[in-house]
Amino acid sequence: MDYGKMTLDEIKKGYRYDKEKDAYLCNYCGQVFAIGQVFQIDGDFFMAESAIIKHIRMAHNGNLVQLLSSESKYNTLTPNQKDLLSMFYAKMSDKEMARKLNITEATIRRQRFTFREKAKQAKFYLAMYELVFEDEEVSTEQIIPIHNNAVYVDDRYLIT
Repeated sequence: MDYGKMTLDEIKKGYRYDKEKDAYLCNYCGQVFAIGQVFQIDGDFFMAESAIIKHIRMAHNGNLVQLLSSESKYNTLTPNQKDLLSMFYAKMSDKEMARKLNITEATIRRQRFTFREKAKQAKFYLAMYELVFEDEEVSTEQIIPIHNNAVYVDDRYLIT
């Protein structure tokens, strides 16, 4: 799976929309959920997007499990960090986590703070990266057409 070609939202959801197929695709197994088709799962019927969400929960134990266990070069978390994120996701208390990992509650709080700081750093970096490397061409949809009642059409209409 090439995380580099996916949007942040597609990575977070665990699926992506394919315009050519007019369908949602599972990031992990490639299963296709075509728009307009109804899918039966556990006796209930679902439209494509709801079905793929249910599929990821049932077939892949949820998106977080897949991301944490990914062998991608982008997954640089240590086993301890992965365990902590799983416990944070499970809404365990600091006391429960500390007892389970045989560390102090202060260590849990410090690690939570560290995760938040890394997330802020990643957002800041992503903003700079996108400003530098994203295609900045103006699409035709962003250009406002000259209205029919324009009397003096001059260079001012070139600026949008």
